[in-house]
Amino acid sequence: MELERTCWRGLAVGHPRDWELSLASGADEPGRCSFSDRYQERLRVEWHVLQRVPDLDGMLHKYRHRMEKKDSDVVVHEMPHAPEPWVGVTRRTPEGWITNAGRLFRQRRWLVEVTFLWSGGPDAGTEAAVLESIDTESEDVPARRWHALGLRVAAPRGYDLATASTQVGRVRWEFLPPRGERDGAITVERLAMPDMWLKRPLRDWLAGELPPHARTVRQDAVACAPHGAEQIISTSRITPLLSLLGIRRLRVDRAWRCPIEDRIYHMSYAVRSRGELIELPDGLEVQCCGGRGGRQE
Repeated sequence: MELERTCWRGLAVGHPRDWELSLASGADEPGRCSFSDRYQERLRVEWHVLQRVPDLDGMLHKYRHRMEKKDSDVVVHEMPHAPEPWVGVTRRTPEGWITNAGRLFRQRRWLVEVTFLWSGGPDAGTEAAVLESIDTESEDVPARRWHALGLRVAAPRGYDLATASTQVGRVRWEFLPPRGERDGAITVERLAMPDMWLKRPLRDWLAGELPPHARTVRQDAVACAPHGAEQIISTSRITPLLSLLGIRRLRVDRAWRCPIEDRIYHMSYAVRSRGELIELPDGLEVQCCGGRGGRQE
């Protein structure tokens, strides 16, 4: 079964392509993702760090006993097709079937709990494939993967997703550096249907995306496999005092058009600086056309 892959806050989840991400946890919230098709919610994934190793079989036994005691007509079935070390149970409700499964990822001490919701009978093949696909990302990787809503981003280590906005045809994420660091915000955008709104050269559109009163230091075409990109370095004033000290907001913007997806990708990075030289941070990567394009050269 070919699955779409979503990576969110260190967890990777494979799911059918028509199950789209409908809810994702924000910063400082417990880990959670929810996926829905055009009819209803289909998949819910939740994860959190444990202080001690749980007895999953015991937890499922108590859950099964509680459900059957609550309603004598409810029959809770074991989930024989759960790939080890997953364990799970399935029960019938007036609305359909619900499957609950759980697994401990010992290296990170994460308990991952998965809920499938079916209007008809459970699809054992889909359940097994989704559970088999779920994995955690090592804490030692130089960049964390964020794959969702058509965006595929590797953010430098220590950066976390602070805000995520989804408008019609425009997905925008903002990443912030570790707490205590005042500088280094990264934004990434993916814009759809450029044929409908992009009526000028991409370099001119990118110039129009700069902050108000920003001054362009330089603008160039840069290598960005396989499409090529436009890039602008700009400065803008922060406060009168910092301006007197020669400190300004230095920002680099890069954008390219992916003809395969017919999307515009745009990312920016800003710091405080006295100079006029800036590069995108090491470890930052935004991919397009199924992960084949958008790599910096």
